Amino acid sequence: MAEESKMERGLLVQPLLEGSGNSNNNEEDMMSTAGKSSSPVEATSAAVIFSTFVAVCGSFSYGCALSYSSPAESGIMEDLHLSIASYSMFGSVMEVGGMIGALFCGRLTAVLGRKYTMWLSQVFSTIGWLAIALAKNDWWLVTGRLSIGFGVGFVTYVVPIYVAEIAPKEHRGSFSYASQVSFSYIFPTISIVKPKE
Repeated sequence: MAEESKMERGLLVQPLLEGSGNSNNNEEDMMSTAGKSSSPVEATSAAVIFSTFVAVCGSFSYGCALSYSSPAESGIMEDLHLSIASYSMFGSVMEVGGMIGALFCGRLTAVLGRKYTMWLSQVFSTIGWLAIALAKNDWWLVTGRLSIGFGVGFVTYVVPIYVAEIAPKEHRGSFSYASQVSFSYIFPTISIVKPKE
C-alpha cells in the first residue's frame, strides 16, 4: 500500500521496468541500439497503444456481431430457407448468451486474469462465427450466435477494465473511451451498410 502511494506521488525509487533507470549509460545504450533517441516512456506508450488497440478489437467484434444481422437478413433467410420466427430466434439469442457469459465473467477473470479471459472470449467468438459461416440449417445459426453471445458477455466486462489498468494515469480516460468509440460509432455504421442484392 505504501509503495502504491509513493507511485501515485511520483516518489518511486526503483524503476518498475528493468533497464528503465535514469542513468546516462542506459540512455546511451538505448540511443545506440535504436539508432535514434527514444525514451522508455515513448516505448511504453507505444506498447500501451498497441495493447489497447488489440483489446478494443474485441469490442469491435461485439459491434460487428450485433449489427450485421439486420442488413444480412434477406440473404440469410433466402439461402437457408428460414421463417421469420427462426430468423428472429437467431437475431435475439446472442443477448441470452451475453447474459450467461456475464454471469460467469467476473469469477472467470479473477481466476484466469484479464488477458486470458479476453483470449477465451475470442475463442467463443471464433467458434460462433465459423458455425454461422458454415451453417446449413437454423440450429447451426442459433448455436453460433449463442457462442458469440458468450464471448460478448466476457468482452463487455473485461476490455474496459484491462484498458483502464494498462493506461497511464494521466491518459486513462482517453484510453478507456476507445472501447466506447468502437461500440458507439463503428457498429451503427456497419448496420447502415447494406450488402448488394
